[in-house]
Amino acid sequence: MKSSELRIGNFFNNSYNGELSTIYALGRTLCSYKTRVADDGQCSYDCCIPIPLTYDWLVNFGFYAHSGDYFKAGFRLNRVFAYELLYGVIKLNYVHQLQNLYFAITGEELEIIL
Repeated sequence: MKSSELRIGNFFNNSYNGELSTIYALGRTLCSYKTRVADDGQCSYDCCIPIPLTYDWLVNFGFYAHSGDYFKAGFRLNRVFAYELLYGVIKLNYVHQLQNLYFAITGEELEIIL
């Protein structure tokens, strides 16, 4: 992935160790990450593999489904994981895209609810 696509707190699949990772620092050529089971580490942005956005991810972030759309505190995605604007649609394919858009619109981070 490109470093410009990422923010601190974004989730990604780490091709270096195969773990679900969370970014906690962004550098020029490397990002620092943490995982649930491994120690913290660093990797190049080429090792950051985007996670496909699925219904399960939405549920883990606290969204609920109603009439085919997905809602969380006034934020709505349609059935194909797109955020509708007045003059267009933003299609979300990956978890980090949802995290970034949600923060841009609401000013709040998405937290995983287990």
